Amino acid sequence: MAVKVYVEFFGSVRFRAGVAQTVVSFESERVSVREILCEVGTRYPQLVEFCCGADGSLKSGFILNMDGREFTTDVTREVSRSQSLLFLSADVGG
Repeated sequence: MAVKVYVEFFGSVRFRAGVAQTVVSFESERVSVREILCEVGTRYPQLVEFCCGADGSLKSGFILNMDGREFTTDVTREVSRSQSLLFLSADVGG
């Protein structure tokens, strides 16, 4: 079954992306955060080198939140279907 991930942008990431959220879909059952960030960088090239690399890396000073429960910077983490990934600056106030 395909993985559909809801990616929400906050603070400076939202400002740079120009949108509040996007949906990323993959045909596999599980994908890594790195794969998601690669797709986000393809869709929103203005985010590459600001908060993520073209290779799916996460730049220093940025953090991800999975389903509103857990913060992570680990791009090797796997994400399953219908999860949400919040992308924000690690600075106070985003």
